[in-house]
Amino acid sequence: MLTKETNFNPTGIDPIDELPLAQPPEEDLWAENFCYQAWDREQDLGVWVHIARMPYDKSIWRETVIVFLPDNRYFLSRAFARGAHEAGPGSAGIKLSCIEPFRRFRLQFDGVGRYVTQADVEDGALRDGLAQPFQLDLQFDAAAPLWDMSAHLKNQHFATMHHEQTCLATGTIHARGETFIMEKAGAMRDHSRGPRDFSKLNSHIWFNAVFPSGKSFNVLANYERKTGNSIARGFVSDGTTFHDFAMEPSFLKDPDKPFEIENLKLSNAESTFEIGIEVLRVLPMAMRIPNDLVLGKEAAGDGRGNRLYEGRARYTWDGEEAYGHIERSCPLVPEA
Repeated sequence: MLTKETNFNPTGIDPIDELPLAQPPEEDLWAENFCYQAWDREQDLGVWVHIARMPYDKSIWRETVIVFLPDNRYFLSRAFARGAHEAGPGSAGIKLSCIEPFRRFRLQFDGVGRYVTQADVEDGALRDGLAQPFQLDLQFDAAAPLWDMSAHLKNQHFATMHHEQTCLATGTIHARGETFIMEKAGAMRDHSRGPRDFSKLNSHIWFNAVFPSGKSFNVLANYERKTGNSIARGFVSDGTTFHDFAMEPSFLKDPDKPFEIENLKLSNAESTFEIGIEVLRVLPMAMRIPNDLVLGKEAAGDGRGNRLYEGRARYTWDGEEAYGHIERSCPLVPEA
């Protein structure tokens, strides 16, 4: 059971590392990224927000906001601004605040974007169109200790520092006359720093979920083209402790078949177990080289690296069911 005495920072990370780096290095393609997501158990409702420094001007932050609304509808926003503040990063409409390091965060959006359907995002890169207002205000409370992946990142080209933490998200979403309430929705947050170069990436996955009992899991795997460098790690948690696991990644093999997937298999010296996965809905994006995200289903072309899918999945583990996040990418054009 979580208490005020629960140690949410077991590896002793400096609390200042919950905030944007005050003096970013001039290193080529150095990036800093915050990603927050939440998935409601009762409604077909989810939030995925990515806030990233731009490599050409590290004072500019890009916001990518994806809200999964019922009936295969979405609210989407992609914008750029110098919106960082003393409590966290920000951009044009998004503001992320660290309320208490390792324990509580607030994610707010008050801006405009596009309301679209699944058919719209399947029909190529998202085109400009009517912009309409949208608001969200979510509090993320820690549901497990912070997981520090930094020790596993040798020779990786997406980060040299990477933290992830299971959370529960509570708050409101206002979308074109509708109000949705999230109450302790399963959630995840991450923060990374270091050079990020999409030209090195072959495939990657990121799956996670929080179950009604309070247990959770999170896995991340990355395979690099040409170098063959790879990472495939995960953790499971009962809410107060967590255990590292190796995994057999279920990489996306065909950019046009995002619903094909194998169950997740995790193992360490003590145990081996399997988590069932059913992909329910996905939103396509393009990972533009060297480091940008474009909403919609782009075709292969110059500067276009991988097809990326963000989505909602149903996970089953020891008879218990949860709805959570599924992220996968693969090359638009397979390597020869």
